[in-house]
Amino acid sequence: VQVVLDPDLREDREAFNLTKVREVTFPLPTTAPPTLRCIPEVLLENVSHYLVATKRFEVAGVIHEDLQQLEPVLTYLLVFMSGSARARNPHLRAQLAECLDCLLPKEKASSAISTFVREQLFKTHPHRSRIVESLLDVFVGIEMTGQSVTFEQKFNYRRPMYTVMEYLWNLEEQKQCFKNLAADAEANMEAVNPPLFLRFLNLLMNDAVFLLDEALSNMASLRTMMAAREAG
Repeated sequence: VQVVLDPDLREDREAFNLTKVREVTFPLPTTAPPTLRCIPEVLLENVSHYLVATKRFEVAGVIHEDLQQLEPVLTYLLVFMSGSARARNPHLRAQLAECLDCLLPKEKASSAISTFVREQLFKTHPHRSRIVESLLDVFVGIEMTGQSVTFEQKFNYRRPMYTVMEYLWNLEEQKQCFKNLAADAEANMEAVNPPLFLRFLNLLMNDAVFLLDEALSNMASLRTMMAAREAG
């Protein structure tokens, strides 16, 4: 994260080492510093795979349920999710959004303290106002994965985000963030570049149509199988 905050954009620097710890403030610069090129993308992937594995396999004690230790993780996710300048790979950004799902309070938490800490993470994080916008930015950015990626894969990328959105919608402060983006989209509907929330709604409707089509196809297949079974 500190590499992203490097204000020196010169390409002909003698050294790229960081000499100062800077505070994370949003919005971040639209141009990524050249020092970010020194960070292999595989490091971000390793963090993503680690967080996802802790949720899928329900590994207890791997992530400390402490607010001071979870806050930097959420900050890291927001930094690389907000805008493609810092993480251009849409597949990687989709993985980061899935990591956000891993930080949600667990339905079957091992203790009430774990649930409380994770709830407070989304209620007291200093950059919590950026969660919704960053999440929607990744949601619409998945469409830039290329024509070779099937719609089903793009939908699978977006599926964990629906869980995060559902949880955020139940938080009044986060719900207001959704409403603010919607109001901005309504005010700039005729803009040359469609607002973020408008693009999100378009993809949301596409996903709904896809699910409806899948359901109708499965119902037709089921009817055919039942007819064949009755016919012996």
